[in-house]
Amino acid sequence: MVMKRADFEQAVFLEPGSEFRRALIVNAIYWASDWATWNKAGKNVVLYYIPNDIIFCCLYASYKKKPSAAKFLQLSFMLMTRNGSEAGYMIDPVHKDSGARIKAKMMAPEVANNRSLGDDNLLKQVYSEMWLPKASLKSWADGVSFGLEYMLRELDNHIAEISGDQGKSGYLTSLTKKFCGSGMSSTSGETQNKSAFNASEVGLNIVLKRGRSLTPPEKPNFRN
Repeated sequence: MVMKRADFEQAVFLEPGSEFRRALIVNAIYWASDWATWNKAGKNVVLYYIPNDIIFCCLYASYKKKPSAAKFLQLSFMLMTRNGSEAGYMIDPVHKDSGARIKAKMMAPEVANNRSLGDDNLLKQVYSEMWLPKASLKSWADGVSFGLEYMLRELDNHIAEISGDQGKSGYLTSLTKKFCGSGMSSTSGETQNKSAFNASEVGLNIVLKRGRSLTPPEKPNFRN
């Protein structure tokens, strides 16, 4: 089975659809490899981490619907590595040096100084690049072996399994806090961009279940 771009976009961009977005995010985390190992690859990372990419799309859908400076700044955070030794929440590393991404990152200071709400056209270009050959979403969608119906049907089971995995539950908790909770810390140590996104709207309203141990899933039929 191949997930068509039209089906993905219907789940992510159209209303109502928060339950589909939540299912996409949970499914991506469930099948993903260890985020900490990928993260430590830093600027040298060559493989995508699909939960980052899917969450970026869900956040972008919220920005597209109602742009704000805070949303643009947090989305720009996902266009770069955290620092020289950590990849952070970077999306689509194949295109990390594309013109659209460079321009979006260069716009961040202007947005931070309240002179702009950002540029939807730049983010749209970034999103479109994710569907090019060998890019993150394209590679994932071409290799996924199940559709949205399966993701919805297995949602509760996948949440329970993620809850028992310290690495995956920690990743989800940290990411939700950054984008839908207390925000990100600035270089001055102050917290900015608090709650730029609504967890229920973007699909990050995921309640983890305590006391479950993770059973290793069968290897998914993805092609890297």
